Amino acid sequence: MLDRSERLTEQAPCWYLRYARLDDATALLRNAFIETDRGFSGPARKQQSVPAPAAENVAPASETPRPGAPGRGVSDERFVRRPDAFVRQGRGEFFLGKETGDEIFHLNPLGRAVWELLAEPLSEAEGVELLASVFPQTPRAQIERDVMNLFTAFQRETLIFPLRKH
Repeated sequence: MLDRSERLTEQAPCWYLRYARLDDATALLRNAFIETDRGFSGPARKQQSVPAPAAENVAPASETPRPGAPGRGVSDERFVRRPDAFVRQGRGEFFLGKETGDEIFHLNPLGRAVWELLAEPLSEAEGVELLASVFPQTPRAQIERDVMNLFTAFQRETLIFPLRKH
């Protein structure tokens, strides 16, 4: 899928749109391309237009609250990567995918670093300790929040699993 996408986009104009929330970007793209939304298997789908969010309602990524239990600290539970997940580089960007799926996830530098750390079983707490030692100028609370958000996203997308003790 990445190869096909790269071939299609090599000669197409490219714009970078940056949003703190994926839902906001999705709403913008659906509204802009609703008439051409044909998917892969048939005629255009009729979708209800989704209003674009007001700029003042969009929180920066670092301020986006973490889903789950409020006030939860970093976990000591260790996780491992999904065996069929892979990272691919294209145009200086890194993308994470699953061989058995058609979803692709963009990895920012922190996401890529955490993914690389997950080459071995890793807990949120271990990830925070490692990153805090490499980036001492970054507030620890920010590192904790970002690592917990990444682990939550990786788990939600079934890209990582808890390490099973036998």
